[in-house]
Amino acid sequence: MNQDTEKGLHGKIREKAASITDQAGRPAQTLMDRDVLAISAEYGMSVHDVYKEMLRKGIYPYRYLRNRDAISKEEQLKLAESRIAVVGVGGLGRGGTCIRKPYMMEGIGVAVRRELVKVTNDIPQN
Repeated sequence: MNQDTEKGLHGKIREKAASITDQAGRPAQTLMDRDVLAISAEYGMSVHDVYKEMLRKGIYPYRYLRNRDAISKEEQLKLAESRIAVVGVGGLGRGGTCIRKPYMMEGIGVAVRRELVKVTNDIPQN
């Protein structure tokens, strides 16, 4: 991204950011999803890349506010810039399956909002 585009992007993020009080009563700077989508379209960027720029500027994506107690902005940015691999995503033991695993994988994928690599050597059986 060139310097002028980056300046414009950061200006737009600051312009659209809102000061709110989160559910725990703490002040926070955030951007609503509709504004993130508009910025994403205007600058030809993915929503994920806009989220990363917001976090670099100390502004939470609205959907990340609920994680504030568990994950700091810095940690959230580190996750956003990472890839995650989950090794062993098959069933548990002979003939058994783990009903929760698909939901756990989906949850991890939503949390990272990036590339999620699943690795297993299980051979599906009927």
